[in-house]
Amino acid sequence: MTGEVTVESSCAATPFDRTSPLFAAVAGVLLGALAATIPEGLATAVRAAPFLVAAVVDVKTRRIPNALTVGALALAVTAAVLEGRGGDAVVGAIVVLAAGLVLHLLARGAFGMGDVKLMAGAGAVAGLAHAVDFLFTMAFAGGVLALLFVLIHRSRRTTMPYGPAIAAGVVIVLLVR
Repeated sequence: MTGEVTVESSCAATPFDRTSPLFAAVAGVLLGALAATIPEGLATAVRAAPFLVAAVVDVKTRRIPNALTVGALALAVTAAVLEGRGGDAVVGAIVVLAAGLVLHLLARGAFGMGDVKLMAGAGAVAGLAHAVDFLFTMAFAGGVLALLFVLIHRSRRTTMPYGPAIAAGVVIVLLVR
């Protein structure tokens, strides 16, 4: 099929085509509504889930599909709006997206647009109040992962997936905010 990206796993292949972001947005809105109404511990797991999935997909494929980034952003913004902090989430998403764009421009191919778009969702989860906390936590996690990556691969010329660092930043901010 034209326009289809297949993400392979040990279980089965999951297609992400051009309509997937639309369905992901709808799913994100529904999950965001759920996250705003369930107990905090479960809500934290629901908010973290798309980032953890994106991290796994990034490790396996070195890509973060739009369906995951759109779904994560829709979930985070919807939950925030229903909790009365929608403005904080949107501004947080914009601030973190801007930081991601700067990283993309400076990293010369090592930091992809999937990472940047996933960071927008992370910024919405963190909100403006915790955007800097997220960025520092993500950077620290990225540094630790880079060190491990260099030790494992014995080379600094290999790029590494950054989705796990973004996911780590989100999970830590969710646990401490």
